[in-house]
Amino acid sequence: MPSVPCIDPVHSRAIFPEARRRIGRRRRSDPALLPADPRRANPERILSESLKFWTKTANLDAGRIFPRRPGQAADAPETEPSPPTRPGEEMAQDNSFDVVSNVNIQEVKNAVEQATKELRQRFDFKGSKSEITLEEEKELVLLSDDEYRLKSVVDILQSKLVKRGISLKSLVPGKLEEAAGGTARQRFTIQQGIPSEKAKEISKAIRDAKFKVQTQIQGEQLRVTAKSKDELQSAIGFLKEKDFGLPLQFVNYR
Repeated sequence: MPSVPCIDPVHSRAIFPEARRRIGRRRRSDPALLPADPRRANPERILSESLKFWTKTANLDAGRIFPRRPGQAADAPETEPSPPTRPGEEMAQDNSFDVVSNVNIQEVKNAVEQATKELRQRFDFKGSKSEITLEEEKELVLLSDDEYRLKSVVDILQSKLVKRGISLKSLVPGKLEEAAGGTARQRFTIQQGIPSEKAKEISKAIRDAKFKVQTQIQGEQLRVTAKSKDELQSAIGFLKEKDFGLPLQFVNYR
């Protein structure tokens, strides 16, 4: 063991590792260290306890310079903090985008208002019972005097929807029904979100295309991730060319 220089514990806080190891970490309280009669005091024990005190103080000072990291044990060796990450050394993160199928309900309302206005102005619908209603923003209900006129009402509404940017794929038509007074009625459900079966179909199509991407179904949408943005762009172009029976939008590209 290398020699340890003489240290005055009263006037110096510098504690060398060799001295600290020689003193040891275990401290025992002993009232005999400072007895009532100073002549009976043990100088060696007093020196030892003084060294322990100043060792602890020196460690506290070192803690202010090199504070412990979160989660570091109290008896772990003190080390300098790691230098900050240099520019360009950040861990590579995956890029991603979400495949969704959303319908702008406000545009649907605008299309219904425009179609209703046209029905009131057209001469061939004068005195007709034709009407279009939007129920709970989930379903369109079309009513007319007979099946023939009902088809005309459907055509008028669809033309207004297309002009407002609403894809007709988002409407799921129901069966023709006979309503009160001999009128005809048809319901159209507005498809919001991607059904689970359709999401599985889209995911399978992407896998079969051998793109270097990963897909994950998240509720009524599909997330696509990849290391390369070029792969994501290729996947988007592939999906745009496919017809899955519902309109798709690609959002949250990052």
